Amino acid sequence: MTRLNQILIAVLVAQIGLAALLRLRDREPGVAPLTSVVASFDSATVTKVAIYDRRDRGGAEPAAPAVVLAKQGERWVLASGFDHPADAGKVTDLLAKISGLHSRGPLASGAGRARQLAVADDVYERKLVVTTAAGDRTFFIGSGAGARRTAFRIAGADAIYGTDLSVGSVGNTAASWIDPVYSKVERGDVTKVTVAASGKVIDLDKSTGAWTAAVDGAPVVPAAGSVVATEIIDRVVGVFADLRMASPGDPKRATDPAATTVTLTLKAPAPPATADGGVAAVSVAAPTRVFELSAEGDTYWVKERGNDRAALVSKSALDAVMTLDASKLTKVAPPPPPAGDPGAGRPPGLPEGMELPPGMELPPEMMQQ
Repeated sequence: MTRLNQILIAVLVAQIGLAALLRLRDREPGVAPLTSVVASFDSATVTKVAIYDRRDRGGAEPAAPAVVLAKQGERWVLASGFDHPADAGKVTDLLAKISGLHSRGPLASGAGRARQLAVADDVYERKLVVTTAAGDRTFFIGSGAGARRTAFRIAGADAIYGTDLSVGSVGNTAASWIDPVYSKVERGDVTKVTVAASGKVIDLDKSTGAWTAAVDGAPVVPAAGSVVATEIIDRVVGVFADLRMASPGDPKRATDPAATTVTLTLKAPAPPATADGGVAAVSVAAPTRVFELSAEGDTYWVKERGNDRAALVSKSALDAVMTLDASKLTKVAPPPPPAGDPGAGRPPGLPEGMELPPGMELPPEMMQQ
């Protein structure tokens, strides 16, 4: 037997001995075995999960859950958000965590400790009402209860456990349970943007290669010493490149007559190939995507035509679109570099060898360097 084999056998024997020692330790008097915290909980039978937001001492019971998730057939939806599709993986992960909670025993009990640890009926960080075929079960998730442990109590029980089910893993916003991306557009595919609002139409066009602008059909001609503010146009395009919702909107809401309409014209697809490998002599229409936007509280309601879903988007995310006007389409041209300057044409602060994409500017803090 080689020296290496002897070492490997010794390591294996040590591992077996350690496993046996740990098993015996769990059986020693005074060391309680690990047991399930939530007995007889079958996550596969859950049909609804209602998540209530925090309730402080002396505060009123929330009038409604912050989030309601419901199972429809084989899929999960956000029932509190117009049945918008929910991320099934996140829901099943939460239910698996509840089912898999184990403990060696309660860390505390009693109404006073329940309030201190925020797992009381009237003081909690989160309340979960989980519906199964057998009825509802209510759980309270509270504050920290030791290193990486969170207080947990089952409604109607006195015992309080320390578990790894954190408050952060039970999101209290719609965005926590859905894919927040409402629309995606490749920036480079956008050849024209038309913004129609309050009887005025603004066209932003780069079909000729460089961005141009027009208001009500009249070209925007920069005054002497000014240029088209392409960075503003880039921001408008960027809004729809990755438009994210704060929560789902009502897809059945009637369109506001004063809604802003944004039309994106994209690159036309290549003509189909002919049987001999050539290109068919046909014109292919450029695809368009049309969005309707109108104010709703502290958000904007957004719906793309042809999409059966709507979104509520933060006002700050849509600011570049909703505040667009002729005055923002031009800017003072940057001064030309001094004659003979080796850095002519390069913005101050731009490292040697680096080039900026068209329309992009350095942030002010770099310009000052």
